[in-house]
This record gives sequence, C-alpha cells and structure tokens, in this order.
Amino acid sequence: MKWQTFQAFNVTDEQSSDSAFWPKATEAYEHFKKFRSEVIEAGLFIESGLTNVLLDFLSGPNQQRRDILKEQVLEAEFCSFFQKWKLLRQLLELYAESLGLDETKMKELRKELKDVISLRNRFAHGVIYVDAQTFAVWIEYVEGGEHFEQILEADLVNAKDACDRVHASLWHVHEAIAARGYELPAPKA
Repeated sequence: MKWQTFQAFNVTDEQSSDSAFWPKATEAYEHFKKFRSEVIEAGLFIESGLTNVLLDFLSGPNQQRRDILKEQVLEAEFCSFFQKWKLLRQLLELYAESLGLDETKMKELRKELKDVISLRNRFAHGVIYVDAQTFAVWIEYVEGGEHFEQILEADLVNAKDACDRVHASLWHVHEAIAARGYELPAPKA
C-alpha cells in the first residue's frame, strides 16, 4: 500500500495544469515522507528503551513484576511518552548521583529525550506540505501553539544522531542499575 496524496501550497493555475509539475512535487514529498517513518520508528525505539529503564528502576529483574508494571502502567493509555520522560526526570533527580551517573550527561539526556519526544510528535501528528514555488517541504503541527516550519534534511540527520545519543545514555543508566543488582541506593534527600 502506498499513500499518494499530499498537500501543496503556493500552487499557480499554470502549475496545477502542468503535467511536469506534479511528478516533481511528488518526488519532493516522497523524499521527506521516508524521514517521517524513520523519525516515528526512532521515537518508538527510544520509548521502548525508556520503558525498560523505568522498569529497571521500579521493578528490578523480576520478570513478573516487570510485565505487570509494563502492562498496567507504562503501556497504559494515560502513560504517554512525555509522562515517562517526567518519571525518568524524577528518578534521575533521586538516584543519579548515588548511581554514579554524571549530572551533566543526565541533564543532556533529559534535554535530548524531550527533543526526541517533540520531534516524534510533530511527525506523528503534523501535516507535510510541498511549496510549489521552491519544492521545499514544510510541516504544520501544534505544540504550544500552531507552527509551520521547513523540514531540512540536515536537521533530520542531527535528530537521528540525537536518537543515537539518547539510546546510548539510556543504556548507560540501565548498566548503572544492573551493576548494583537492581538494588537502588538511598534516594537523594
């Protein structure tokens, strides 16, 4: 299955009837459409990693407890990707220092993770447009107000790099907890 419909703006009457225009506009759209699925896929992967780190904090290695917590809380409708970020933020404030996690790196993890969530939401819920005059691709989304911004390939490459860093940082948190046998130290007072 392939969805062939997209939206364009600044289309002139001449372009609308020009048989060469629509294939060129479609090519621009298709080029960035693949990034949409990659951004969403990366977001899902990062959210899964985040869920596993939260399970490390809250359940330890007990698979039955992990399964129940995952099913009943972390994968429930009320527990969004952003809610998981907030929970991680709180847990890191309580335990990062005593787990030997570098505060600067954890602050960067929280920032980049929040950026990944925002980007994933833009691509999951936004509408992609092609500018008929420049064949630039734009996305319209709502996040603290309405936004309409150009999608640049370099920004998407940077976002992929950020996802790689977030994944590595989440793994580092997992390793710090696992190294203690999933026994959390006393929380920060």
